Amino acid sequence: MKKYLSTENFNKTMLYTGVFDNYSNELPTINLVKCHGSINWRREDNFVGRERTVIDNQLRAFKDLSGAFDSQLPAIDIIIKQDTMFTNIDSFDDLIDIVFTKVTDDTVRRLNHYGNKFFSTSDNLVMKINDLQIVLPTKRKFQSTLMEEQYFNMLRFLSYELEREQSVLVTFGFSFLDEHITDIVQRSLNNPNLLVFIFCYKDESEEQIIKRFSFNNIGIPNNVVFISPSDFIIKKIIVDCDKEKCEEEVFSEQSVINCNQEALIYSPEISIRDREAIIDFESFNKIIEGNLSKKYFSAENSEGEINE
Repeated sequence: MKKYLSTENFNKTMLYTGVFDNYSNELPTINLVKCHGSINWRREDNFVGRERTVIDNQLRAFKDLSGAFDSQLPAIDIIIKQDTMFTNIDSFDDLIDIVFTKVTDDTVRRLNHYGNKFFSTSDNLVMKINDLQIVLPTKRKFQSTLMEEQYFNMLRFLSYELEREQSVLVTFGFSFLDEHITDIVQRSLNNPNLLVFIFCYKDESEEQIIKRFSFNNIGIPNNVVFISPSDFIIKKIIVDCDKEKCEEEVFSEQSVINCNQEALIYSPEISIRDREAIIDFESFNKIIEGNLSKKYFSAENSEGEINE
């Protein structure tokens, strides 16, 4: 049985009934709203010639695109190894410098040469990319989101859900750079029964996200809760402390030394990567296993310790 995408399927109740109709159990369901599409969505014409979106868990369109890319990698690898223009590239920034910043006539000539050489291949890849039912991060991202019926319905459904009584919105891994979604969330904050939890990857992410809203002079609404790594500091220690204590606590896996030469000891929920405290997917899961109705406020006592 094929599964087709339709917002008409949202908020439907599914029941399992006994053979003799002597009992019925409601089957648990969840409404999954994908505002930017999905790699397991695929366009398909039905018997009347109308396009529909079918759920393809075999990911045929994505695998087709991946295979097309893989088939071109050997040829691209030869170019990168042989052409001196690419041999000194160590990072993406180096590539940006060559293509956009330090442009010479020779660079343009060589890039045009490779562009003409791979024109048919790149054109084929573009067609396969367009077959993916996702909103690409391009200049037309906002327009395509509103023009496509499915995406428009998804955004409208999201807006309706945020207007409900006792609604909770949990955001993780979202920068709020998508202005049309940010506007929907901000407008919904007028709902006093809505509670919004915003998980910040790093401490500085909170300030960046706040700037993307238009809170003006009213300040951050009371129904918005930011959760940052600093909310999980359980202790602060000066680095030039007792040597044994440093070895035991300061240089533990859950510690970070900041620029003030303080060692910040974090609770196990937080991940430490490259000597930075972050909220990644693993730490996010640990946090939401707790009680999200409580913000992880902390207050420093006179001894420099942090009480949760």
